[in-house]
Amino acid sequence: MAFGCHIGSFTKSTTTSGFPFNQDITDAAITDTPKLVILWTTPTTGDAAYEGDTNNTGFSIGFATAASAGKMHSVGMFEDDAAGTSDTYRWLVNNSSTAWMRNYNAAGTLQWEFHLNSFLSNGFRITYNATNNNIAYVINYLVMWGSDITVNSGSYTATAGPDNVAHGLGATPNFVMFLSGVGSSDNQAQAHGGFMVGMASSTSASNQASIAIASEDGRVNMDTWRYMPASTAIGITDPATGAINAVGTITGMDSTNFTVTWSDTPSAGAALIQWLAISGGSHNIHTMAAPAATGNQSKTGLSFQPVGLFAFSRGATASTTSDAHAMISAGAAKSSSLHRAATYASEDNTADCEALVRSTGSYIVEISPTDVNATAASTGAPTMQVEIVTMNSDGYTWNYDATITNAVIAVWAFAGTPVAAPLPNTSSLALLGAGT
Repeated sequence: MAFGCHIGSFTKSTTTSGFPFNQDITDAAITDTPKLVILWTTPTTGDAAYEGDTNNTGFSIGFATAASAGKMHSVGMFEDDAAGTSDTYRWLVNNSSTAWMRNYNAAGTLQWEFHLNSFLSNGFRITYNATNNNIAYVINYLVMWGSDITVNSGSYTATAGPDNVAHGLGATPNFVMFLSGVGSSDNQAQAHGGFMVGMASSTSASNQASIAIASEDGRVNMDTWRYMPASTAIGITDPATGAINAVGTITGMDSTNFTVTWSDTPSAGAALIQWLAISGGSHNIHTMAAPAATGNQSKTGLSFQPVGLFAFSRGATASTTSDAHAMISAGAAKSSSLHRAATYASEDNTADCEALVRSTGSYIVEISPTDVNATAASTGAPTMQVEIVTMNSDGYTWNYDATITNAVIAVWAFAGTPVAAPLPNTSSLALLGAGT
């Protein structure tokens, strides 16, 4: 098949003995062996109400292009909800053959961890090598396959730049995703929660976007932050202060390298940048500003009809500053009946940690309340909810069930390589002309 993708979710295994053991994630809609998988999750056990107060909260995201060291990458953070003094951690997985996705508890103890074992003809297999708990957390996934695309992943240590990064595709990338765990190497639980996700589909500023969150550790009053600069593929915040740590844009792409140019260079402790690159297919990164009223909104002007979307938002306008309240929603969709999203929010300047998380199959983006403390436990009313209506010939239409005026949503629209229209039969045309 030239190109295919699927979006879904699975519940993490609850088996706590007999390591190592496998879990297969399969679906009839996956019609060929995937070439890449992206996972994202919050510590939630279902798609119902918001969870918090009695549950640990956080967010993690990762991608993998092969079941080997250096090809499985993830970043994440943990926050102990309702703690009197903030208790937050962050981690990244970069160069391990036995780890990919993981999570911790309030003591900073590893609770579960798995790695990609292999891609299957209808999904993928993960292996729990040595650690798991008995909680069936929901984990969302996006897989892609087909001859249209070539994929690779890796990491590099940022310099003052410009950084020319060899991607190994043998062709110019059409899409690059970035992760930062605000670290310099693989790490377990480090004090202060935070991470960054970014992406680019060209060197044009309008085709680049990123989001970062931070939650400071050991604070009597919570210090939580969100950052989403305009037209920037990499925007990193310092988890210990919320200050902007690094700002980078993609300024070059060719068959050998992509180039990152820094307007603010990462500090030594935040210099490891993880990347996923795709050549082939059709890709477009853009942003949408939420309307003032609920209802439909359409994107037009793409050169292809999307078969899927991936999106993220912090529930506010783009900004050159890092602003109060850690908040992120990330999700994907293929149609009006197929969405997956995960949401995390942590209120700033509260006497104890007030955070909520949720997983949903109803929306591609869902923002939870900024004022988490003002909501009843586990029932926070969402302030922005976005669902796909239809994919159109040059874009898509989605609907806002709830909206935050001018809140920016970054969108990755993707599809296979467009098939060129057949050329006219010139010999037949010549014959027709001769007979007139």
